[in-house]
This record gives sequence, structure tokens and C-alpha cells, in this order.
Amino acid sequence: MSSMSSGLPEPLRQLRSQLSRPLRLRNLKLMSSPAGQQVAQASSVSSLSIPPSSSSSSVADAGPAASSSLAAKAVGGAVGLIAVLRGGFQGAASASATSQGWLYLTLCILLEVLATSSMKVMSLTNDKRWYLAIYGGYFACFSLFPLAVKRLPSLSVAYATWCGAGTVLTFMVGARFFGEAVSPMKVLFLALTTVGIVGLNMVGGGSH
Repeated sequence: MSSMSSGLPEPLRQLRSQLSRPLRLRNLKLMSSPAGQQVAQASSVSSLSIPPSSSSSSVADAGPAASSSLAAKAVGGAVGLIAVLRGGFQGAASASATSQGWLYLTLCILLEVLATSSMKVMSLTNDKRWYLAIYGGYFACFSLFPLAVKRLPSLSVAYATWCGAGTVLTFMVGARFFGEAVSPMKVLFLALTTVGIVGLNMVGGGSH
């Protein structure tokens, strides 16, 4: 064993003797020995000859920031899309509710005309069965009108349309089926009633 040690170069023999000492002393004296200096020089040469990739380190350093930026943009885009879709859905729901309100109001007008016309028929025929049409028509009419008012933007417009359109239709039914007289003044005032209904629907949109 000693013959093999004697055949080694001097720096390696010193390194071998340093390795045989305790760990703390070895760590303190290793770098000060000639062998340790040679190892350090070799390490520095290898680090200079093969430098780390700066692009990979910069990408690694910028990775969390870039990921956070992309995540923030994705979240912002998702929130914006949700807001747009929500606004579109709310607008569509509001338009659908208004359409339902006009449908209910139209049914109210027709039912009122039916009930009023049934009173005329009963007075002419004295048939008590027409009471079913009278009470049924008015009951359904007054039951649907609150549903129409709930969905329409203005009570005044809804009520004026109900009364005005019912008046015009009742006049037409009386003239067509019951032979009631039609005068130019009646037509004029009915035309004014129709103009008033249209005007209220144009300017009486909603509440302030």
C-alpha cells in the first residue's frame, strides 16, 4: 500500500492524506492544499468553457411573471365575456317579458270585447247561457290584466291601450254585427282615440 502511495504524484498524495482526516478539518484545509487548488482551477475552467444558457435561465426567471400575466389576461377576458353574455341575456329576458306583457294585454282586450258583446246578445235573445260568456270573459280579462301590467313598462300606457283598443273594437263589432249607425263624427273620434293610443305607446315608455 505504501509502495502504491510512493508512486503517486505529490499533489495526489497530499489529497489522499487530507481525505483520511476528519470531515471538518478536511473541509477547512482541502481548498488550501495544492490538489484542492488544482480541482478549483479545473472547475473554474470547465465553468468558463461551458457557460450556462442565458436564454434558458431568463425564461425560467420570467416564467412565473409570464404565467401570472397570461392568467390575469385570461381571467379578465373571461370576466368580460361573462359580463357581455349576462347583459345580452338580461336584455333578451327583458324583451321577452315585454312581449309576454303585450300578449296578455291583447288577450285582455279580446276577452273584454267578447264579454261586452255577449251582454248585447243576451239582451236581444234573453238567453241566460250568455252569462257564462259575460262572467267568464270579464273574469279572465281582469285576471290577465295584472300579468300584463307586471311585464309592461307603464301602467298608464297599458290601461289606456286596454280601454282605447276595447272601445274601437266594440264599436266595430256593434257596427258589423248589430247594425249600429256609423257617423263621420264617430269615425273621427275613434280615429282620435287610436291616435291617442299610439301616441301614449310612443312617449310613455316607463317610470322615472
